[in-house]
Amino acid sequence: MPFFGSGSQRRASMKGAALALAGVLAGSLLPRPAVLAASPAPSHPFAALRAAYTLLLKDYAGHVTPRQLLGGALRGMLAAAGDPFTTYLPAAQATALAQSLNGFDGIGVVIGPVSQGVVVQSVFLGSPAQKAGLRSGDLIEAVNGHVTAGHSTARVASWVQGPVGTPVVLRVLLPGRAQPETLTLHRVAIVQPTVFGSSPAPGIGLIRITRFSAGTVSGFDAAYQKLRQQPGGLRGLVIDLRNNPGGYVDAALRIADQLAPAGPLLKVVTAKGQVTTYSAPAHAAAPPMVVLVNGMTASAAEILSGALQYRGAAALVGSRTYGKGSIQEMFTLPGGQRAKITVAMDELPNGHSWEHVGLTPNVAALPAPSPLSQLPAFAPAGKTSVGRGRIGLDVLGLQQRLQLLGYYRGHPDGVYGRMTEAGVQVFQEHVQLPPTGVATPATWQALERAVAARIQRLRNAPRPDTVLAKGLQVLRVRMAVAHPGG
Repeated sequence: MPFFGSGSQRRASMKGAALALAGVLAGSLLPRPAVLAASPAPSHPFAALRAAYTLLLKDYAGHVTPRQLLGGALRGMLAAAGDPFTTYLPAAQATALAQSLNGFDGIGVVIGPVSQGVVVQSVFLGSPAQKAGLRSGDLIEAVNGHVTAGHSTARVASWVQGPVGTPVVLRVLLPGRAQPETLTLHRVAIVQPTVFGSSPAPGIGLIRITRFSAGTVSGFDAAYQKLRQQPGGLRGLVIDLRNNPGGYVDAALRIADQLAPAGPLLKVVTAKGQVTTYSAPAHAAAPPMVVLVNGMTASAAEILSGALQYRGAAALVGSRTYGKGSIQEMFTLPGGQRAKITVAMDELPNGHSWEHVGLTPNVAALPAPSPLSQLPAFAPAGKTSVGRGRIGLDVLGLQQRLQLLGYYRGHPDGVYGRMTEAGVQVFQEHVQLPPTGVATPATWQALERAVAARIQRLRNAPRPDTVLAKGLQVLRVRMAVAHPGG
């Protein structure tokens, strides 16, 4: 995938392979890797490294392999640059990164481990898995005759993946069925969806972009056009880039092309000081916009956010972004290993860099606090029987847990009084224990199970999206200015 779409004459290409960005964890990537130069001559200072390698293999009292030593040397050499985005990637990690950005050849399922093998967690829309009827909760017992029980999801995934057009045979046990069934699917190129469109209100579109990968531009185009074709048209747009770690620069700028007014969007400065400016072409005006951001909006997501804010096309709503303004190039090493090296910095056309400082939103907004943040630190739970008249930390822990579950309405004070006894008695009745009012070991165990279940429900409970609500409020103001009386 080239950095910029072929045929574009309004942008200058960077020397060599075109630039692409792969986010906070992955760094910024060039989609076409380069190969390192030949090995140095024996008299090179690397001779000391070679000598240390030989000594470790010969004299080290422990066990090390050549692969471990070479990987450690490469990791240390790249880490010596002092740049967290200049790193060494072993072959498996490099492959996983490439698949997260470019997709993979398979059947389109996300799997998770269970004791009986692997279970389908989700299915990609339109994939061979969906067409074959696979659903979340289906147990995959075997792949091409290989039993999945006892193997990691990574190993099972390697069995499922393979060349496009080739078959893969699954033995699948559906929920509620006594006997498994055998399915034969044919592998296709799978690109994980990264764009999700919806309409939170009439005339308003919401497009969430989770990262900028190979299929993001086409996904955005489809979602954007669908929203524009809704009854009444598209009068305002929210782009949600929260928790987006980045991705290909090309994808971010091609989306900015459609949304920002004509003019400069980004400057890239190489290590040699070469400056290249990228600009948006003239096009039909986009609707009023806001972009939702937070502290994990990074890299290519900051490029899109910053470009739209700089050009006045959108207001940023949320919290300060991550602050990654560097671009990395991926170099291929022997054996499928990769070296990811920072080769350039990016900044806004006015020279402002968001490196280490992030982008400041036009309107600050924070997410609603989690119900768990309101919980106190519980005192330790008891293990032995305690009853009325007891004073201590175990009683305090008992009262705190009963209060969380709704069985104690007083102020926890560590004194086992009448209210505590009554709360324990009601709880015991509800969990079918003898309602003695004494916290027995069985009561403690039941209480811990109930508290764990309650905390899990609180963790999974939906919370109001206060940042989106603020974004919609800001968007409506911008829409009123753009369409007075409309």
